[in-house]
Amino acid sequence: MLGAIDDPEYTYINNINGTINFLEIIRKFNKKIVFIYSSSDKAYGEVGRGSYKEGTPFRSIFPYDVSKSCADLICQSYSKTYGLKIGILRCGNLYGPGDFNQNRLVPECILSYLKNKNFNIRSNGKLVRDYLFVDDAVKAYYLVMKALLNKKTFLKIYNVGSKYNLDVISLVRKIGQYFPEKKIKINVNNSSKKEIYFQKLDYSKIAKDLNWKPTTNLNEGFIKTIKWYAEHKNLFNIK
Repeated sequence: MLGAIDDPEYTYINNINGTINFLEIIRKFNKKIVFIYSSSDKAYGEVGRGSYKEGTPFRSIFPYDVSKSCADLICQSYSKTYGLKIGILRCGNLYGPGDFNQNRLVPECILSYLKNKNFNIRSNGKLVRDYLFVDDAVKAYYLVMKALLNKKTFLKIYNVGSKYNLDVISLVRKIGQYFPEKKIKINVNNSSKKEIYFQKLDYSKIAKDLNWKPTTNLNEGFIKTIKWYAEHKNLFNIK
């Protein structure tokens, strides 16, 4: 499957129309349904070196990022116009067990070590992102859903970030520390140049409103993630 840069039309149709389809079903058949939309830190676009707050204006440019901005705004529109109960969560980069997308940074890096295969970084290695363990994200989703079920509010928007804000090279080197016996080469290809350089989410709002904070440190998260891939090597054709 082509990426968003190579197939923008599919990206827009899938992310925007797919969201509208869900919203229309709820609007027409049962407005009591709570809809949680998985937005993204990418919806903000490139807004400088500071932490993004929920009120930070969207400045997205690239197709995937714009598609998330659009769907995010459409969800807000449906909630305010039709009284739908909608939660919008803008998460950082998620990682953890069970991720079968081998084109994502953490799975691809871990699998490269397990395969004794050189790892190619597609960017310049300097892109900075939040890295959040999947269990912490799930807890945030649950708390937002619970809040919407129990309160009279109809729209909740939260950043779901992490205190672990790393560039790609630092993340890859950290993963490599868990494979001291493996000697693979890390190549920086710098072939993916249409990406946001720096992103960091301010998650103080959800911490204050719902008492949420990430509880899995990076070391614990990587150990759990690496263990899962090592135990399921057969699913990735690794002997």
